[in-house]
Amino acid sequence: MFVTRISLFSQEFTPRTIAYKATTLSQCSNLNNLNLSRNQFSGTVEYMGSMNKLQTLDLSYNSFSGTISEKALAAIDDLKELHLQVNHFTGPIPDSIRSLKNSISSIDLSNNMFTGDFPQWIGTLSNLEHLDFSTNSLTGNLPPSIGNLKSLKQLKLSNNKLEGNIPPSLASCSQLLAIDLRDNDFNSSIPSGSFQLQSLQDLDISRNSLQGNINVGMGAFAKIKYLNLSWNNLRSRIPPEIGLFQNLTVLDLQRNFRGEEGGKRRKTRVNR
Repeated sequence: MFVTRISLFSQEFTPRTIAYKATTLSQCSNLNNLNLSRNQFSGTVEYMGSMNKLQTLDLSYNSFSGTISEKALAAIDDLKELHLQVNHFTGPIPDSIRSLKNSISSIDLSNNMFTGDFPQWIGTLSNLEHLDFSTNSLTGNLPPSIGNLKSLKQLKLSNNKLEGNIPPSLASCSQLLAIDLRDNDFNSSIPSGSFQLQSLQDLDISRNSLQGNINVGMGAFAKIKYLNLSWNNLRSRIPPEIGLFQNLTVLDLQRNFRGEEGGKRRKTRVNR
């Protein structure tokens, strides 16, 4: 077939229809855009090598489940956007994503049930602009190589079980507009100089176990609008430099400074 784009967005297909469509789609070798989002699709995601010209794959807001086969994405060398959010996927983040290092710019795997360590190869995805792994059960540390993502604009990793340090190398991601690391188990101090990001507008690292002082160097935030450091174990006084944040509209520092016990919100999934 010579079809290059298919959108079945929000058609509410029945499972029987889904099986038929899947068989037909496997023959679309020239397809570069496939949008099956907001339906009732279920089942697993297997080999998709016959659609090796795909640039955008959107299976979000369905009921797909199980682990994603390592072969599923291995032959799709030019994939730029991968949207699998709000499904029931389990298992580790598939290593086959690393084969997309020269093409992928947007990955959204949020609101699933992925487990295992945060992928240490994430820093090889040099063109990545949007990364959302929020609301899963990922563990382990953020690798220092995350600082290699020079084009990254949005980093959303909230509602996981990540721990350890927030890597100082994150300061090298100078294009960042939004960072959301809330509801994890990060337990370091706020790294010196890590958040001197001139483009940053939203920063949420609430509900962790961060310690020490609020770094005075954060006065370099030129465009910050939303700053949430609440429910941590920060000890210092509020630095006067925060008064220099001329664009700031929301500042939340509650449950710090006096040794109050922090709290953890229960994880919530997006309603369909």
